[in-house]
Amino acid sequence: MNERPSWYSRLRREPLTERTFTKDLRNKIEREIASRELGRGSRFGRGTRRMWAAGLIGAVLLLGGYGTVQLERERMAGEGGGSDFVIAKGWIQDGGQLPAPTGTLGGIVKKQGPDVPVFERMLNTMDYFTTVQGAYHVSEDRGKNEYVVEFTVDEGEVPGSSHKRLDGKTRQVYSITNFDGKVMLHMYLEEKRKGKPFYWIDDRLNKRTGEPPAGPRFYKDSQGMNNWSARGGKAWADGLDLVYPSYFAFWTVDEATMQPIFEITGTEPFLDREATIMEGKLDAYMGEKQGAERYKYWVDSETGVILKLLLTDRAGEPVTVMEMTEIRFDEPVDREVFSTKPQEGWTERKREFRNPEIEK
Repeated sequence: MNERPSWYSRLRREPLTERTFTKDLRNKIEREIASRELGRGSRFGRGTRRMWAAGLIGAVLLLGGYGTVQLERERMAGEGGGSDFVIAKGWIQDGGQLPAPTGTLGGIVKKQGPDVPVFERMLNTMDYFTTVQGAYHVSEDRGKNEYVVEFTVDEGEVPGSSHKRLDGKTRQVYSITNFDGKVMLHMYLEEKRKGKPFYWIDDRLNKRTGEPPAGPRFYKDSQGMNNWSARGGKAWADGLDLVYPSYFAFWTVDEATMQPIFEITGTEPFLDREATIMEGKLDAYMGEKQGAERYKYWVDSETGVILKLLLTDRAGEPVTVMEMTEIRFDEPVDREVFSTKPQEGWTERKREFRNPEIEK
């Protein structure tokens, strides 16, 4: 049988070449995904839908020669149990060797004195505390999706973390992520916030040094693409978006100039701490994703941790609210909460996606 598939002749006429993955091309791919039955009827898609879309975009990136760079990262609470709240804008590259930068550079910041701007602290919160414990409430999509996050983190010599998510109405725990310094336990319910619990364990995690990335945190490269570099803490608690708010800091960066654009509108007490208030307008891309126009952050002046986040629409109505209800820094922690021992009744399930920081 000598018949060639339909793509064969096209490939001979137009062999694969490296393409600059522009914002227009990104949006075109997103429109194509949205036009398929897969994403129809949902603003962002859920569960395996998100994974399918990410896989398609990832394949395009690999064909284009972009390797480990990701187009968009969502804060996910596991298969079918996650939030639709997209927190990443543009290109995100977490760790590894960054391409050679050109033009405006984002800063590299290590622990410094009290003169460090609150924006820089947001990019490096782990430099300003050893332990943090607390809880925050999240209301998304104008109150249609609510949940509570309870957390304990130790970024000290023996790091560890515990991150639980509870349904905002029933208080049912539907997700647990624990790191005991060596391995990580993930537990999720079989269906979104209900069903049987299953778990898996990551036992080949790379050891993190706690140091910031070696290159700029955000910049425009020689191909004109915007690059963003998040920073992971030793405690592997990256899913705590308010505690490690790099992505929310990136929202303030203008994509044309790669400079932060926001207004400091004052300070006020918040949970017995001083909060610096940052306000600004979301860019067109992220505004469309969030269904919002403006952001307002109450940022802990000392650590850079976000104490409250508010997204509002054109009429000033709340779209998303994330608010700390309790927070304590540098107090002793009970390491029992970091346990990675599965509970009775949990079913082990093999992981269906690869953590980019797991050793080969």
